[in-house]
Amino acid sequence: MAAKFGLGTEHRTESQEICFIPNNDYVTVLERRCPGLARNGKIVDSGGKVLGEHNGVHRFTIGQRRGVGVVMGKPYYVVKIDAASNTVTLGPKEEVMHSKLSAAGVNWLVDKPGSRLQED
Repeated sequence: MAAKFGLGTEHRTESQEICFIPNNDYVTVLERRCPGLARNGKIVDSGGKVLGEHNGVHRFTIGQRRGVGVVMGKPYYVVKIDAASNTVTLGPKEEVMHSKLSAAGVNWLVDKPGSRLQED
C-alpha cells in the first residue's frame, strides 16, 4: 500500500516495537509512569453491545485484531478507542479500513508524497 500511495517507505522493514522501551514492554512503562491508566472498562461492538471488559485502553491500537480478549467467531478489529469513557470498540474489517486520513502538524521525514495526497 505504501508504494501504491507513493509514500516512499515500501522498502523499509516493518516496525512494531518502540526501540527505547525495555523488552518491548510498553504497557509496564506506561503503567509505571501513569498508574491511573490500568482501569477496567468496556469492550463494545459498533452498535454499543457490551462484548467484554479490558484493563486499560492503553493496551489497544486501532486495527488491532489479536489479544483483544473477545472471541466473536470471525475476525473483529479495534475500530475506536475512547479514553474519556474508557471504552474500546470492535468491529469487522470494513469498519477499520478507510480511504481518508485527517492529520495536522505533519512532519515529513521523507519527500512529501505525490499527487495522491490531497491537502486542505
